[in-house]
Amino acid sequence: MGFLTTPRTGFANFYRAHRDELLFFMRQYAGPGVDTEDICAEAWARAYVSWPVISEPRGWVFRVAINLAHQAGKQARRTSPSDDIGAFQRAGVRWLSSTPMPGAEWGALVSDIRDGLQRLPGQQRAAVLLDHAGWSRTEIAAMLGCTTVTVRGHLFRGRAKLRKFLDEPQPITQRAPSKALEGRTR
Repeated sequence: MGFLTTPRTGFANFYRAHRDELLFFMRQYAGPGVDTEDICAEAWARAYVSWPVISEPRGWVFRVAINLAHQAGKQARRTSPSDDIGAFQRAGVRWLSSTPMPGAEWGALVSDIRDGLQRLPGQQRAAVLLDHAGWSRTEIAAMLGCTTVTVRGHLFRGRAKLRKFLDEPQPITQRAPSKALEGRTR
Protein backbone atom coordinates (compact mmCIF):
# COMPACT_ATOMS: atom_id res chain seq x y z
CA MET A 1 0.00 0.00 0.00
CA GLY A 2 2.73 2.43 -0.92
CA PHE A 3 0.16 4.70 -2.56
CA LEU A 4 -1.50 5.78 0.68
CA THR A 5 0.21 8.93 1.84
CA THR A 6 -2.92 11.07 1.92
CA PRO A 7 -6.12 10.05 0.17
CA ARG A 8 -5.74 12.57 -2.67
CA THR A 9 -1.99 12.18 -3.26
CA GLY A 10 -2.28 8.41 -2.83
CA PHE A 11 -4.88 8.23 -5.56
CA ALA A 12 -2.94 10.63 -7.80
CA ASN A 13 0.23 8.55 -7.45
CA PHE A 14 -1.68 5.33 -8.12
CA TYR A 15 -3.40 6.86 -11.15
CA ARG A 16 -0.11 8.08 -12.65
CA ALA A 17 1.50 4.69 -12.08
CA HIS A 18 -1.30 2.62 -13.70
CA ARG A 19 -3.28 4.77 -16.15
CA ASP A 20 -1.33 3.69 -19.26
CA GLU A 21 -1.36 0.05 -18.18
CA LEU A 22 -5.16 0.08 -17.81
CA LEU A 23 -5.70 1.85 -21.12
CA PHE A 24 -3.42 -0.56 -23.00
CA PHE A 25 -5.13 -3.54 -21.36
CA MET A 26 -8.61 -2.24 -22.20
CA ARG A 27 -7.67 -1.59 -25.83
CA GLN A 28 -6.73 -5.26 -26.12
CA TYR A 29 -9.57 -6.60 -23.98
CA ALA A 30 -12.55 -4.61 -25.23
CA GLY A 31 -11.73 -4.73 -28.90
CA PRO A 32 -13.11 -2.51 -31.63
CA GLY A 33 -16.43 -0.74 -31.33
CA VAL A 34 -16.02 0.00 -27.62
CA ASP A 35 -14.77 3.39 -26.43
CA THR A 36 -11.95 2.23 -24.18
CA GLU A 37 -10.95 5.74 -23.14
CA ASP A 38 -14.44 6.41 -21.78
CA ILE A 39 -14.41 3.07 -19.98
CA CYS A 40 -11.05 3.85 -18.37
CA ALA A 41 -12.18 7.35 -17.39
CA GLU A 42 -15.31 5.93 -15.74
CA ALA A 43 -13.27 3.26 -13.92
CA TRP A 44 -10.86 5.92 -12.63
CA ALA A 45 -13.76 8.14 -11.53
CA ARG A 46 -15.31 5.25 -9.61
CA ALA A 47 -11.95 4.43 -8.06
CA TYR A 48 -11.55 8.03 -6.90
CA VAL A 49 -14.98 8.00 -5.24
CA SER A 50 -14.34 4.63 -3.57
CA TRP A 51 -10.65 5.23 -2.84
CA PRO A 52 -10.90 5.25 0.99
CA VAL A 53 -12.43 1.74 1.08
CA ILE A 54 -10.45 0.00 -1.70
CA SER A 55 -8.01 -2.51 -0.25
CA GLU A 56 -6.41 -3.73 -3.52
CA PRO A 57 -6.66 -0.79 -5.95
CA ARG A 58 -4.94 -2.27 -8.99
CA GLY A 59 -7.19 -5.32 -9.19
CA TRP A 60 -10.22 -3.26 -8.23
CA VAL A 61 -9.86 -0.71 -11.03
CA PHE A 62 -9.17 -3.43 -13.63
CA ARG A 63 -12.23 -5.38 -12.48
CA VAL A 64 -14.43 -2.29 -12.74
CA ALA A 65 -13.08 -1.56 -16.22
CA ILE A 66 -13.76 -5.14 -17.34
CA ASN A 67 -17.34 -4.92 -16.04
CA LEU A 68 -17.83 -1.62 -17.86
CA ALA A 69 -16.43 -3.14 -21.06
CA HIS A 70 -18.93 -6.00 -20.80
CA GLN A 71 -21.78 -3.52 -20.46
CA ALA A 72 -20.51 -1.47 -23.40
CA GLY A 73 -19.97 -4.62 -25.47
CA LYS A 74 -23.62 -5.54 -25.08
CA GLN A 75 -24.57 -2.17 -26.53
CA ALA A 76 -21.97 -1.90 -29.30
CA ARG A 77 -21.84 -4.19 -32.28
CA ARG A 78 -18.37 -5.68 -32.57
CA THR A 79 -16.63 -5.25 -35.88
CA SER A 80 -13.54 -7.03 -37.05
CA PRO A 81 -10.31 -5.11 -36.58
CA SER A 82 -8.66 -3.43 -39.52
CA ASP A 83 -5.58 -4.81 -41.28
CA ASP A 84 -4.53 -1.21 -41.84
CA ILE A 85 -1.52 -0.30 -39.67
CA GLY A 86 -2.58 3.34 -39.93
CA ALA A 87 -5.78 2.44 -38.07
CA PHE A 88 -3.69 1.26 -35.12
CA GLN A 89 -1.67 4.48 -35.21
CA ARG A 90 -4.84 6.60 -35.36
CA ALA A 91 -6.21 4.61 -32.40
CA GLY A 92 -3.19 5.69 -30.36
CA VAL A 93 -1.16 2.46 -30.51
CA ARG A 94 2.49 3.53 -30.56
CA TRP A 95 5.46 1.54 -31.83
CA LEU A 96 7.98 1.72 -28.97
CA SER A 97 10.71 -0.53 -30.34
CA SER A 98 14.01 0.79 -31.65
CA THR A 99 13.60 -1.42 -34.72
CA PRO A 100 11.60 -0.11 -37.68
CA MET A 101 7.86 -0.74 -37.71
CA PRO A 102 7.03 -3.91 -39.63
CA GLY A 103 5.03 -3.89 -42.85
CA ALA A 104 1.56 -5.02 -43.83
CA GLU A 105 2.12 -8.68 -42.85
CA TRP A 106 2.49 -7.48 -39.28
CA GLY A 107 -0.85 -5.68 -39.51
CA ALA A 108 -2.51 -8.88 -40.69
CA LEU A 109 -0.96 -10.86 -37.83
CA VAL A 110 -2.03 -8.27 -35.25
CA SER A 111 -5.51 -8.35 -36.72
CA ASP A 112 -5.62 -12.16 -36.45
CA ILE A 113 -4.43 -12.06 -32.83
CA ARG A 114 -6.99 -9.40 -31.88
CA ASP A 115 -9.72 -11.42 -33.65
CA GLY A 116 -8.64 -14.53 -31.74
CA LEU A 117 -8.62 -12.67 -28.43
CA GLN A 118 -12.13 -11.36 -29.07
CA ARG A 119 -13.34 -14.92 -29.66
CA LEU A 120 -12.15 -16.03 -26.20
CA PRO A 121 -14.58 -16.01 -23.27
CA GLY A 122 -14.10 -12.94 -21.06
CA GLN A 123 -12.34 -14.65 -18.14
CA GLN A 124 -9.89 -16.45 -20.43
CA ARG A 125 -9.23 -13.27 -22.44
CA ALA A 126 -8.55 -11.28 -19.26
CA ALA A 127 -6.26 -13.99 -17.85
CA VAL A 128 -4.22 -14.26 -21.07
CA LEU A 129 -3.85 -10.49 -21.43
CA LEU A 130 -2.96 -9.90 -17.79
CA ASP A 131 -0.47 -12.77 -17.80
CA HIS A 132 1.11 -11.32 -20.93
CA ALA A 133 1.31 -7.94 -19.15
CA GLY A 134 3.32 -9.56 -16.35
CA TRP A 135 0.69 -9.97 -13.62
CA SER A 136 1.27 -12.86 -11.23
CA ARG A 137 -1.26 -15.71 -11.05
CA THR A 138 -2.20 -14.49 -7.56
CA GLU A 139 -2.89 -10.95 -8.81
CA ILE A 140 -4.95 -12.27 -11.72
CA ALA A 141 -6.93 -14.51 -9.38
CA ALA A 142 -7.67 -11.62 -7.03
CA MET A 143 -8.79 -9.42 -9.91
CA LEU A 144 -10.98 -12.12 -11.50
CA GLY A 145 -12.36 -13.28 -8.16
CA CYS A 146 -11.22 -16.90 -8.50
CA THR A 147 -8.42 -19.20 -7.32
CA THR A 148 -4.95 -19.47 -8.83
CA VAL A 149 -5.82 -22.99 -9.99
CA THR A 150 -8.76 -21.55 -11.94
CA VAL A 151 -6.45 -18.90 -13.42
CA ARG A 152 -4.09 -21.64 -14.59
CA GLY A 153 -7.07 -23.34 -16.24
CA HIS A 154 -8.15 -20.09 -17.91
CA LEU A 155 -4.61 -19.56 -19.18
CA PHE A 156 -4.26 -23.12 -20.46
CA ARG A 157 -7.63 -23.14 -22.25
CA GLY A 158 -7.33 -19.55 -23.48
CA ARG A 159 -3.89 -20.08 -24.99
CA ALA A 160 -4.97 -23.37 -26.57
CA LYS A 161 -8.02 -21.71 -28.16
CA LEU A 162 -5.94 -18.78 -29.32
CA ARG A 163 -3.43 -21.15 -30.95
CA LYS A 164 -6.31 -22.99 -32.61
CA PHE A 165 -7.85 -19.74 -33.86
CA LEU A 166 -4.51 -18.63 -35.30
CA ASP A 167 -3.90 -21.97 -37.01
CA GLU A 168 -7.38 -22.11 -38.59
CA PRO A 169 -7.47 -21.24 -42.26
CA GLN A 170 -9.95 -18.50 -43.08
CA PRO A 171 -13.21 -20.07 -44.31
CA ILE A 172 -13.93 -19.70 -47.99
CA THR A 173 -17.57 -19.04 -48.59
CA GLN A 174 -18.83 -21.11 -51.48
CA ARG A 175 -22.38 -21.69 -52.36
CA ALA A 176 -23.46 -25.28 -51.83
CA PRO A 177 -25.20 -26.94 -54.77
CA SER A 178 -28.95 -26.93 -54.45
CA LYS A 179 -30.51 -30.22 -53.40
CA ALA A 180 -33.76 -29.25 -55.07
CA LEU A 181 -32.44 -30.48 -58.42
CA GLU A 182 -30.95 -33.76 -57.17
CA GLY A 183 -32.21 -36.84 -58.96
CA ARG A 184 -33.92 -34.88 -61.69
CA THR A 185 -33.03 -35.37 -65.29
CA ARG A 186 -34.09 -33.43 -68.32
